[in-house]
Amino acid sequence: MSLNIFSPIEINGHKIKNRIVMPAMVSFNYEVKDGEVNDKIIEHYTLRAKGGVGLIIIEAICVDEKLNCRLTKGELGLWDDELIKGHKKLVSEIHNENCTVLAQLSHAGIKGITEANIAPSDFEGTIINKAFKAKEMTVPQIKEIKDKFVKAALRAKRAKYDGVEIHCAHSYLLSDFISPLSNKRNDEYGGSLDKRMKLPLEILKEIRKECGNDFIISVRMGFDEPTIDEGIKIAKMFDTCGSDIIHISTGFGSSGYMSESIMPKAPNDFPLNIRIWASSQIKPYLSCKVIAVGGIRNAEDANTVIFEGYGDFAAVGRGLLCDPEFVNKIKENKKIANCFNCNKCMWSSGMEKCPGRKKYLDSLK
Repeated sequence: MSLNIFSPIEINGHKIKNRIVMPAMVSFNYEVKDGEVNDKIIEHYTLRAKGGVGLIIIEAICVDEKLNCRLTKGELGLWDDELIKGHKKLVSEIHNENCTVLAQLSHAGIKGITEANIAPSDFEGTIINKAFKAKEMTVPQIKEIKDKFVKAALRAKRAKYDGVEIHCAHSYLLSDFISPLSNKRNDEYGGSLDKRMKLPLEILKEIRKECGNDFIISVRMGFDEPTIDEGIKIAKMFDTCGSDIIHISTGFGSSGYMSESIMPKAPNDFPLNIRIWASSQIKPYLSCKVIAVGGIRNAEDANTVIFEGYGDFAAVGRGLLCDPEFVNKIKENKKIANCFNCNKCMWSSGMEKCPGRKKYLDSLK
């Protein structure tokens, strides 16, 4: 029987009921304070778990409480043991719906929200027309950040997450290290690809050592650091180092799903988004599982990803923001409240502005 989005899959003893992933997306709308999970966050993710998603990756969770390490002041955190309690409650609610859940661990790097951001090298410039400035990190600072990622992963394990995703994409800190466009160092952490990959790979290996072989480790990476050829090499390095999943997105200079309209297009003979094309090019080189992401708005596209082998999982981002019941509605052959594919996702400006969400809420009346 051919694979489809409802084919189960197992990773490190974790049975995932289907191939639909809710990728990490900062929700912006839920008044997070001091990094703590609140009831609005729990409701947001539990609704998608109830709606049938197989794997949820919880939005960028900062490993360091300093503002220059965060994507937004209201970002979730796992920088302190005091934050474990809220995450444990969130995970429990998601597990109650037979849904697997990972914590995405993040550090903003160049894209921090202060005037004192840190990066592998001094940086002053724009990323998608927004100005950023960052100062070069010292080697002790690099080692401190590595330790913070590992400790955050251990806290995620204590909170009963099934694993973590290490965020190495979208111009954030580990993407800054990987990209030759932002990493101009001439020491052990810069120069050749092997050296630029040193910090991300050290973090991966340490998390595996500390959290064990049953703990799922995903890596979100850019295929364009700066080209697909380097993307293949980078993915192979993560795979060889022990990653269980590679989640293929965009790298330095991008902002992920928010910048859909300015991404380059896939080759004319490829039916889907360029990031899914990249997954189709990288996947044959890997032994680990692959999450394909990018513009998947309906059952046909999601099934194409799985059936054609472009990825082992199909990540549905905006579609699940608009309609939390996306997966169950496919299964029950019901009409989905479709994403309107706005050039800039309106959810980030306030979910009440999202026309897809409004359509979903209208359907409940």
